Amino acid sequence: MFAIKAVGYNPYHYYETNPALQQAIDQIGGAVFSRGDTSLFQPIVQSLLGSDTFMHCADFQSYIAAQDAAEAVYRDQERWTRMSILNTARCGFFSSDRSMRQYCAEIWQVTPVPTSLRRSNGYSRNGALPPLALTPEESELFRRTAAMIGVAVMYSAESGPVGRIAETAAVVTVLAEASRRFGNDGAVQRYSMEKGLSIDVELGQQYDLGKAAEISRLTDDTLSACRNVAAVLSKKANGQQATETKRWFLTIGERVANAGSEGGFLGLVGSKISPAEEALLREIGAALGTL
Repeated sequence: MFAIKAVGYNPYHYYETNPALQQAIDQIGGAVFSRGDTSLFQPIVQSLLGSDTFMHCADFQSYIAAQDAAEAVYRDQERWTRMSILNTARCGFFSSDRSMRQYCAEIWQVTPVPTSLRRSNGYSRNGALPPLALTPEESELFRRTAAMIGVAVMYSAESGPVGRIAETAAVVTVLAEASRRFGNDGAVQRYSMEKGLSIDVELGQQYDLGKAAEISRLTDDTLSACRNVAAVLSKKANGQQATETKRWFLTIGERVANAGSEGGFLGLVGSKISPAEEALLREIGAALGTL
């Protein structure tokens, strides 16, 4: 684009040489979309064929090619579903929290100001318990365990492509919460937000989730991780903190189980929580020590 501008950008050239672009612009200016009013969209036509500041005309054919490629992928439902899940799971980098931290550090060059919002009963103003004093390794354990619970529940029963996408979105939401909940300082928080939301993709690389034996291995590892979390809580948390935190971990599985429907067409109808999910939730509760 810079090279095109350097020699002089002429949007009318693309209009004259690209029949599809010419048809699109003629329809915009010819009242096809304005109920017979030929003047309504003239400012758009004049902008496109005049300055075209954002070089829409030059980019038009590339956009069409990309749309054709997306349409071709959509016809392969298995590939489309996988790409949709991965795209959702990898969106953590674009969180507003990370953006603001990066702006503060690199653009505005400001640092956080410590504040105290604790009430006399030990709760924060929003009702949350005080944060646990976790090491970076323990924060990583808690964050990873949150992901493992979500993914293990997601693969414990077949929910169809629509249900799987809904369950994946629930896992991503949970991971964002885990990043906020178990990031005790700036470094841990940044690490959690930038890496944490893609950990379910890492799990997909560590376990071949298309095989029953691998799903079973993930389940065993998840229960072991839950027991490790319980051990950390027994050493570092008071009774109420431990109870609330364990309950939060169990809620992860419940939320993912409720996100999709099992036993129906494409995950659109069916039961919310399957017997397999119920059984796994009981095992998770027992491993955490909530039952």
